[in-house]
Amino acid sequence: MTYSFARVGVLVYEGSASYAYYQGDKVEVGGRGDEYNNLTELIPHNADAVNLLDFGQDLPEASKVQTVILADDSMHDIDGNGRRGEDWESVWVETFSAVVLDTLGYGQYIISDSGARIDSLIVDPLVELTYLPVLGDIIKVTSYMEYSFGNYVIVPTADESIIVTGLTAVDDTPAMQSAGGFRSIAPNPFNPATTIKFAVNQTDIVQLNVYNIRGEKVRTLVQGTLPVNEYTFVFDGKGDNGQSLSSGQYFARLRIGKEVVQVRKMSLIK
Repeated sequence: MTYSFARVGVLVYEGSASYAYYQGDKVEVGGRGDEYNNLTELIPHNADAVNLLDFGQDLPEASKVQTVILADDSMHDIDGNGRRGEDWESVWVETFSAVVLDTLGYGQYIISDSGARIDSLIVDPLVELTYLPVLGDIIKVTSYMEYSFGNYVIVPTADESIIVTGLTAVDDTPAMQSAGGFRSIAPNPFNPATTIKFAVNQTDIVQLNVYNIRGEKVRTLVQGTLPVNEYTFVFDGKGDNGQSLSSGQYFARLRIGKEVVQVRKMSLIK
């Protein structure tokens, strides 16, 4: 249970409490401070050290923070800006509009408000939610931050924690970035094949994959270092196993080094 105001928050760890606390409960806690796995905690003296004072309170206004700051866990100031994520552990925060870049399994997925993987934050829902991440979705997440298995993560607790903006990063051609990006995908819709064109403006590692609507990778088109050039690849509507894919929505995801992650929607119609 996290209870926080603005930039002040602490995780209360109570394994023996007989009462379940919910968002909006007002409590007072007597205990000792501790730190476990780089997460500051308040441990009540006993089960009676947590008192419910009121319920149905409005939640504090969430602090709006960039994903690159929330996820920053650079030890020993490697990146020169300090370990900024620690300032937000157990704090009630809201992300800016962010694109779903990848899925990690076990309900976790990755978002970035800049579109770059290097600025990304892990979303780790506390419970199973109605929303299922789709590559290219633009969402906002409001919840608290936690340190888990070496990463700062944002932990949605209810369906209301996630707002799908109604926009999608794959509706239009993304703006060309300095390292390159998509030129076009045509025809789209397609049957049986479509041509994907993109530019690489600096020699770098390039990856071009195709995903289904569930976020599962079905085809690898490019995986390796490419020099500066314009590239054309044909997606023939088949998976890595050589089998024809069924009709439906698919997503082409292009990565160029650490600077570019772009997603385009494709429709296979048979």
